Amino acid sequence: MKQYKLGATGRAWLKGFHIVFTAAWVGAMTCLLLLHLFARPADGAETHAVQAALRHLDDWVIIPSAMGSLLTGLLICWLNPWGFFKWPWVTLKALASIVSMFASWKTTQRPSGSRSRMVRVGPERLTGGPVSSGVTVTTRWLQQ
Repeated sequence: MKQYKLGATGRAWLKGFHIVFTAAWVGAMTCLLLLHLFARPADGAETHAVQAALRHLDDWVIIPSAMGSLLTGLLICWLNPWGFFKWPWVTLKALASIVSMFASWKTTQRPSGSRSRMVRVGPERLTGGPVSSGVTVTTRWLQQ
């Protein structure tokens, strides 16, 4: 089997991408935590807005950055002479990343057949009272 190796420049680029993906992942998870802790929506429309923000953070930042971090980390191990098992903390970190991604995937699975859709809903359905204008919300469970 042919062993691939990275030069110093390739290693630096790969490590830089790994750091960017990991920083984005940790930063987005911090934002998610802060939104969960401090967002206090007053009505249904604000609740939908917070839920949409959480879903967008998850779909567009956390998932791609977690996958990018895992992929670049595995490439760093594979393309360098020390491999996957020379340092135990690298193996432990990779396993912890895989377990956390699997756990979050299992706990946030969407109901079968549901999709994120932009739907026009009257605010009286969201807040319980009549309001003069409609609200566009992003939700997984409302069907067009």
